Amino acid sequence: ADALTGSASVKELPDGSTRASTSTSLVNLVIAGRSVPADVSPNTVIRVARLGKVTIRSEARSANQALVKVLDIVITTKGYGLPVGAEVQVGVAAAWVVTPH
Repeated sequence: ADALTGSASVKELPDGSTRASTSTSLVNLVIAGRSVPADVSPNTVIRVARLGKVTIRSEARSANQALVKVLDIVITTKGYGLPVGAEVQVGVAAAWVVTPH
């Protein structure tokens, strides 16, 4: 990829409620020889032979928190100097709002 970015934000609205959002930017991303479109759907999974799985735009949101991982790579085969189950995360952003009770 030429560039990968992720951002997360949570805003408190005038009525006291909160709104969480995430965004990502992918420029010329290629995984296992496949071009990934810039508008790929959140939580898209690509399995890569002899490596593991890559989740693109991994997102989780609730009313008061947001998390995005542009790439979340889980190693499912032995090799690469990493244990099976290891994760490599790229472009991670998190945000949250704690409201007084």
